[in-house]
Amino acid sequence: MKTNNKTFKMPWFTLLIILILVPATIFFGNKFLSERQHYFVSLAIILEILIPFLAGFEHKKPKAREIVLLAILTALAVGSRLLFASVSHFKPTLTIIMLSGIAFGGNIGFLTGALTAFVSNMFFGQGPWTPWQMFTMGICGFVAGLIFYNRPKLIKSPILGAFGFLSIIVLYGGILNTSSALVWEQNINFGIIWSYIVLGAPFDALHGVATAFFMFVLGKPVLQKINHIKIKYNL
Repeated sequence: MKTNNKTFKMPWFTLLIILILVPATIFFGNKFLSERQHYFVSLAIILEILIPFLAGFEHKKPKAREIVLLAILTALAVGSRLLFASVSHFKPTLTIIMLSGIAFGGNIGFLTGALTAFVSNMFFGQGPWTPWQMFTMGICGFVAGLIFYNRPKLIKSPILGAFGFLSIIVLYGGILNTSSALVWEQNINFGIIWSYIVLGAPFDALHGVATAFFMFVLGKPVLQKINHIKIKYNL
C-alpha cells in the first residue's frame, strides 16, 4: 500500500499533552470540581488536544479539506455508535477511531476519539464518565497511530485484527474499568479496582472480538480508500 510522504509531526509537547496534561485535567476535575464538573473538564480536554492538532500543520497552512475529512471521520464514528446502540458491545466505533490514527497519525487518532466520545454522549448522556471516555477512545486512536502510521508493512488484516482485540482488552477496558471505580467508589484500593476489571472482563472480551472482526474485515480496504483520497487531494 502506497503512503503519502507528508506526515503530521509528533512534537514532544504532543506526548506531554496527551499522556500527562489530559489525564491531569481529568484527575483535577474529579478531585476539586463539584457538580457539572464534567462539562468543564470535557471542554478543557478538547482545547488541549487542539494544540497538537494545530501543531501538526507546523510547516503548512491547514487545508479546509483536511479539516472536513477529520469531521467526516468523527461523524462516522459517532454515527456508528448511535446506529449500533442496541448492541452495546458490538460496534465499529473504535475501529473507525483507530483507522483514523493509522491513516493520519496519533494526533488525529486521539482527536477523533475524544470528539467522538464527547459528541455521541450528547445523545447517550454526559456525566463524570465523559472525560474518561474521551481520553480512552482518544488513546486507542493515538496508540494505533504510533504503531501503524507510515508503516505499510504492518497493514495486514490479521495484525489489524489482533491489535483491535488487544487494544480493547488492555487500553479501552483497562482504563474505563479503572475509571469506573474511581468515579463511583469513595474508598479506592486495589481490590475494588480489580473487582471492576473482573466484572467488566466478559463485556470487554465481546467488545474485543467485535473490534477484531471489524478491523480484520474493514481495516485494510478502508485504509486503502483513505490512502487514495490522501494522494488524490494531496493531504
